[in-house]
Amino acid sequence: MWSWKNLIRRTKGDIAVEPGHDLHYLAALISAGLRPTSAWEELARNAHPHEVSYQIHHALTRGVPLARAIETVTKSHSESWRAVGAAWAIARATGAPLAPALIALSDALGDSDSTHREMQATLAGPKATLRLVFALPVLALVGGALSGVNAWGAVMSHPLGLLALGVGVSCFLGAWWWIRLLTHRAMPTQPLGSLPLDLFAVSVSGSMMPGPAQALVEETLVAYGLELPAGDEMEKLGSLSRRAGIPIAPLAREHAAHRRRVARSDALRSVGELGVAVVLPLGLLVLPGFVLVAIVPMALGIWSGAGLA
Repeated sequence: MWSWKNLIRRTKGDIAVEPGHDLHYLAALISAGLRPTSAWEELARNAHPHEVSYQIHHALTRGVPLARAIETVTKSHSESWRAVGAAWAIARATGAPLAPALIALSDALGDSDSTHREMQATLAGPKATLRLVFALPVLALVGGALSGVNAWGAVMSHPLGLLALGVGVSCFLGAWWWIRLLTHRAMPTQPLGSLPLDLFAVSVSGSMMPGPAQALVEETLVAYGLELPAGDEMEKLGSLSRRAGIPIAPLAREHAAHRRRVARSDALRSVGELGVAVVLPLGLLVLPGFVLVAIVPMALGIWSGAGLA
């Protein structure tokens, strides 16, 4: 049976757990005139039981109100889904249009997800190299045994072999730790840093003044476990709106978009630097480790077999 969910179904190994795609189609359904409850029902068609849309629809079938269902389900999932719950709660409390709020939030979450995927793609090569280099010593020892070279026995019976094995394994572990450290430093510290401004834009798009809207955003962030620093940007936007005599909602949306663009460019720079930095542990630790764990045992085995040891 055709459904909107079929349009956003991804591969089996990459089931849509994060809300980015769901939000776009949810916004499209609501913009087309579908009631929010019916939109969630369409989104939940053919969904897996662990997906948020399925769980919300399941709660609706038990008679739970939509707002309560979204709040309960999203609070028990990832930070991205908690952000969705917070945006929905603010839109409901202020009477702001749901579709624009969902699209803006989807853009913010999409930038964060794209950055994470690009970092994983950057690390795919070094990680594959590490796995290959870890496997090569084992293959070398097996190949040596099949050809009559007792490399493992030579290593275990010779002090030089034990030293080479210990240092080689330490090199591999050091490279693994180094790459993890580089990855951790390159990851954005606040992947949803624009969320307070996005939620503020939602709140002032409804019926709230900037002051109460800011208080509502801060309370909602705390309620959904999103401890993100709101800063004084909302107050500055309110002052600018009053001085210039212009609506604050467009200012807040544009400022949030600007924050996302800056964060995106910073993340891309980190990805580029990471791609260069991971070459260091590969060259300084992985290559010497391979020589010590694979080449030295083979040499000792041949040496011992020739009666030179």
